[in-house]
Amino acid sequence: MKPRNLLGCSLVTAALVVFGSCKEVAGPVAVESVTVSANSLDLVPGETAQLSAVAHDLSGDALDRPISWTSSNTAIVTVTNGLIAALSPGDATITASVEGKSATLPVSVEDGGLVGPAGGTISAIGGMVQLSVPPAAVVSISRLFVNSATDYPPSTRLLRGSAFEIRSNPRGGTSAETVFSQPVVLTIRYDPASIGASSESALSIYQAVGLEWQPVDQSTVNLSSHTVTTHVSAFGVYAILTEPAVASVTIAPSAPALRVRDVTTFAATALDADGKTLSGRTLTWSTSDAGVLKIDASSGVATAVSPGSAVVTVSCSNMNATATVTVTSGAAAKIRMAEGNGQNVSSGGTLPIAPAVVVADIDGFAVAGAHVTFAVTDGGGSITGSDAVSDANGVARVGSWTLGNSGANNVLSATLASAAGSPVLFTATAQPIVSAPPPAPPAAISIFAGDGQFAPPGAAVAIRPAAKVTDAGGKPVPGITVTFSIRSGAGTITGTQAVSDSAGIATIGSWTLGSGGGNSLFATLAGVSGSPLIFVATATTAPAPGAPPPPPPPNPSAGPPAAIALYAGDGQSAEAGSAVPVRPAVKITDANGVGVAGVSVVFSIRSGGGSLDQANSTSDGNGIATVGWTLGAVGGNSIYATATGLSGSPIVFVAIATLPRGSVVRIVTFGDSNTDFGFAGTNPNPVAASYVSSASDVRLSPSATNSPYQLAGKIEARWRAQSSKAIAAVNHGISATSTGVGRTPRGAPNALTQVGGITRFAGEALGAAYPWSGGEPTNVYYASGSIARTQAFSAASNDFAYVSMGTNDPAASIGPSETAANLEWMIDQWVNSGHGADHFILTTLAPANGISAIPQINTLIRSLAARRSVRLVDLAARTSNDNGLTWKSSSDTVDGLHYSETVRDWLADQVASYMLVIVPQ
Repeated sequence: MKPRNLLGCSLVTAALVVFGSCKEVAGPVAVESVTVSANSLDLVPGETAQLSAVAHDLSGDALDRPISWTSSNTAIVTVTNGLIAALSPGDATITASVEGKSATLPVSVEDGGLVGPAGGTISAIGGMVQLSVPPAAVVSISRLFVNSATDYPPSTRLLRGSAFEIRSNPRGGTSAETVFSQPVVLTIRYDPASIGASSESALSIYQAVGLEWQPVDQSTVNLSSHTVTTHVSAFGVYAILTEPAVASVTIAPSAPALRVRDVTTFAATALDADGKTLSGRTLTWSTSDAGVLKIDASSGVATAVSPGSAVVTVSCSNMNATATVTVTSGAAAKIRMAEGNGQNVSSGGTLPIAPAVVVADIDGFAVAGAHVTFAVTDGGGSITGSDAVSDANGVARVGSWTLGNSGANNVLSATLASAAGSPVLFTATAQPIVSAPPPAPPAAISIFAGDGQFAPPGAAVAIRPAAKVTDAGGKPVPGITVTFSIRSGAGTITGTQAVSDSAGIATIGSWTLGSGGGNSLFATLAGVSGSPLIFVATATTAPAPGAPPPPPPPNPSAGPPAAIALYAGDGQSAEAGSAVPVRPAVKITDANGVGVAGVSVVFSIRSGGGSLDQANSTSDGNGIATVGWTLGAVGGNSIYATATGLSGSPIVFVAIATLPRGSVVRIVTFGDSNTDFGFAGTNPNPVAASYVSSASDVRLSPSATNSPYQLAGKIEARWRAQSSKAIAAVNHGISATSTGVGRTPRGAPNALTQVGGITRFAGEALGAAYPWSGGEPTNVYYASGSIARTQAFSAASNDFAYVSMGTNDPAASIGPSETAANLEWMIDQWVNSGHGADHFILTTLAPANGISAIPQINTLIRSLAARRSVRLVDLAARTSNDNGLTWKSSSDTVDGLHYSETVRDWLADQVASYMLVIVPQ
């Protein structure tokens, strides 16, 4: 490369070199000083600069004397006849000497390089940063400076040591934001140990813009070289950041009203802590009641099944959002008789029970609000309330029906247009009016109608309670007053004094239920058998909550409160069960940003459990409201701060709960002989086995430490090599997933075999009835009798379950679908006991002497793991090319059935690596 002087000085200036003097001197003139052609140099590796030096006498005149050049550090720069060559980053001093006099020049070599119009590649910071410049990206030979950045926006997502500055001028100079003519390929290397629990494949390069990091498009991660590559067009500060965490999720629609058979699609948006939308995140949908509303777990497509209420939950990276769905019945399609048919009264009398029908949709669910028309079609009687509207129970009732002449056929119709079963016909008999002897005195009272009903709180029951009064011979007694009164439930009644009619029936005016749950009435007739009667009804839903109390008056020095904003305490971490160091705080302001005092803020737990030192906090004179927060379960925790009606409400605070120091991480390995046995290399003779194993000669005691050849022992070794936290791996041997009685062939114990009402899975994987001892049946191969599981533990939130079985199921006549169902039962038991699905590790099956059912079992296991969001270790893919039918390599098995030690090592690596990601270190 042709030598260049980038400081603007002449490379070789003849005027600076003086070869002689016009003065006559008696002898050689002494050198008094030396000057060089520059004060300092800033270079990049590979750059050169030509300097010149001049010797001067006492008068300052130039002397023609040879110059001696030296460098203080030839590893940084070299100098030959004034030609400076930059080799590597650092600082050095160049000295020009003449006859004992010298001049020095500081040279700073910053990391970077030279690049010209032909393009090229620059590797800097020890290979941490690489710039690949394409042809024509720069118009002339240019210097590119690359340094570790010192001034950039703070971020908890920034990977340690990955922030670098790319400049066109030396540090300290005035740097313009130069734009390349074509994009330049930027590659930054990272330390994988700094990633933590974040996804390595989701790393991206960001550019510092003002006070924030902005992503650069199309970052590519190389997991082998631990680098991230992208294209940039301008100088600036760049760094690698982890994927933004999901801080909240929104759902739409938030409160839909559907009818049975309606189909709707829910949508959700994942947001980061700044409220920005995050794309490409996996959403999982669920419903609180699939009998009311079913929903596809991946698409969010929901179908209304039956009337009622269900809560739809969408989950994304441990963040949830919910929508309450109200499902009502479909359109009125059917009508049927409810009550009131076949009654008898005297001619001209009114029936004691007004005829009623039930209106339903095509699926048979009750329909409210349907208009039913009642009409007398025979007998000459009359009615009131001919147009009736069905209530919440689908019941529509005529007001009253007075019969016509005796002996006539009295018929009443109930018509609902276009409904199946319409019209409904009621018949009644009008008895002739005859003189009757005075009624006998009442002797008994009994329930006639209206007991055991259901209605919402605050609503009237559909059928009015009625009591029947009879004499000693069981005949009805008219004209008797029965007193009705509230017994429980705080409801209300009308018509408390009801007089028995000709049939002895005394009917209350109405009964409106009170609080949710049981309600009851008394019906009293003093001095008769059966008095008092008790009518019972159930209020089926909770009453609507009341309005919240009004907030205290605002600070008179500020305007009305308008907004709430996060003030302090977000993004912290603390040990589970400990308080975060900074109390979360919000600020209440008016429309002009002035703090408003006296505003009530409601703090509530959003996720993770934990607790708050108060639920309500009032803003102080600066508008600040705070709360003390103790974290709950290990992992993500969050709380809401809500100020109703204010912009920005609710505010979400997020924190990470870590495992307490010195805590123990535990895992139970619950599987068949491939999990139970330990083999050395490919030797087919086991060297260690569980206390319930068939290998009696190498059977360990329940309290023995795990063998280094067993999977449990290998998991412990991998964990201890990478974490300072203690670990306990407990091995429980098992055979089949069977729900059957006893054991599989050869007496192997099964996962769902019960002893004392406790299944082996519940006893050994969950620690049910801890410490659990199973009364094993007597068997020649296996350990018999009660065996204390001294290392069994009651699983906590930090513990894991490793389940690997199914190979023995075909021999026990257990089909693939039943195997999958049994494994899902175990997942249900784990999750329903309060443990995370991500702490349940499931494996596919390796080949086993050509058992033909294994490929189908493996397909079902993969589907099960994906559907239930449990961790899957795909052992079949590791050991087989045909989904578990045949072995990929003979070195993977010791006998065609059991794994070799290399496979067990691989499994331990998979399990321990996953646990290390889940458990904060």
